[in-house]
Amino acid sequence: MNTRRFQVVSLFILRLVIGVYFLNFGLSAMWTRGWSLAALISGGQTFTAFYQGLVASSLLPLVALVVKIGFLIIGIALLAGIFVRISSLVGIVLMLFLYFPTLAFPYVCGTGSTGVLCGDPSLYLVNNYLLVAAALFILFTFKAGKHFSLGSMFHFF
Repeated sequence: MNTRRFQVVSLFILRLVIGVYFLNFGLSAMWTRGWSLAALISGGQTFTAFYQGLVASSLLPLVALVVKIGFLIIGIALLAGIFVRISSLVGIVLMLFLYFPTLAFPYVCGTGSTGVLCGDPSLYLVNNYLLVAAALFILFTFKAGKHFSLGSMFHFF
């Protein structure tokens, strides 16, 4: 396999994996009893006023619905390979929206086998939200929807 083909296949695999991640997150948020956006964003030490104001706001149910549907749509778009660049940008915004409440500089909270871990030295500035945002940036930068996708068949963006 030549280098170019290997890169295209690598982007395709990355797009599928991130698509499954988003679809799984969206489906589990929709169907899991007790799933709460407030639980994900409250208690953060970064942009505290913004996140606490959102938790206390009457807009929280609407924002939670937008987050759930956003994850579903992004997952489907990435898996199908349509609107990959737009989905990647919106996904980056969603990931950063969820990343900042977990940041307690220089540590972040993450999920481990014992539940949510905060102040864990192995989670220094980076958790899964930031990793997924970086992967989405790669998909956006290299126009990952141009290969092995419905977008390439129908010339979508």
